[in-house]
Amino acid sequence: MGSIRGLPIPALLEIIGEDYVDLLKLDIEGAEREVFRHSKSWIERVGTIVLELHDRKVPRCSDEFFHALEGKIVRFTRSGENIVAYLT
Repeated sequence: MGSIRGLPIPALLEIIGEDYVDLLKLDIEGAEREVFRHSKSWIERVGTIVLELHDRKVPRCSDEFFHALEGKIVRFTRSGENIVAYLT
């Protein structure tokens, strides 16, 4: 089994040379808890987030995701296993 290097969202935005992303799709198999625990610096720069939450692999992934969205106007939908969060 190999490893894959992860980058913080602000670093990815810098690499692509953008200040804002319309759609962020995450499928990070349990790393949601860590990503959204540190989302204050970038979450306002995203229009829509699509992700699967993996609480069965890493407990409290959902808690961190929904905590990161507190105080923001968000509309949610589901598509299969994906949660779609539209931030306004």
